[in-house]
Amino acid sequence: MKKNRMMFIATGRMIRFFLCVVIICLLLSAHSTAVAQGDGGASPAKPSFNPRIVYVADFLLEAVPPQKGIQGPLQVRKKIRGVIEGAEESPQEKAAKIIDLLARSIVSALNDRNIRSARFSGQAQPSSQSWLLEGEFMDFEEGDRLKKAVIGFGSGSGEMEIRVRLSEVMDGGIRPLFDSIMDGKKSRMPGAAITKNPYVAGAKFIMAKTAPEKEIKKMGTQIAGKLYEFMEKQGYVKP
Repeated sequence: MKKNRMMFIATGRMIRFFLCVVIICLLLSAHSTAVAQGDGGASPAKPSFNPRIVYVADFLLEAVPPQKGIQGPLQVRKKIRGVIEGAEESPQEKAAKIIDLLARSIVSALNDRNIRSARFSGQAQPSSQSWLLEGEFMDFEEGDRLKKAVIGFGSGSGEMEIRVRLSEVMDGGIRPLFDSIMDGKKSRMPGAAITKNPYVAGAKFIMAKTAPEKEIKKMGTQIAGKLYEFMEKQGYVKP
């Protein structure tokens, strides 16, 4: 009787030990999955194909006209400067100029690297077996809250940061490859906040709202360079 009791106790201990091992393994597996996903995002998707063409859409940037009837110091200075320099450029004209020049610069830089590229108007579906590059200009308000960037009076800080999205277009629709976003006001760096994306993290897509043409073109070349690096890592282009 005593021997049976001892065997029963030993068996119970073995069962408890086995359950503890199972629970520990499950917890370690869950932790590894959470680390792999990283801060609420997944790794960038691997492309299904080498694109026949890369379409570049117009990046989103809003323009706010000056309020009528207000003649503050800023408006007066701009009017005086406009008289001295000639016709003053409106916020709408400035925004349109930035959007157009940036898209043309990206397309030109990609074509220079032997990656077939073209502007995307948005009026028709992009052709299958292609990639679509989109983006939007972002700004930070006090407290590091993201908002869409605007050009014009009272439009916040003097800098804009650019969010970039890349998708592949297939017969079944559009599939995202990566989506960069700014990683807070301190680092001012796209890529780490959502996906920890190694293809876009480290690129500071920052541009002044009053940037000259050469700086806008330089930004287009920089974005195209990041896309080229992404294709290089996939083995679609030679180093």
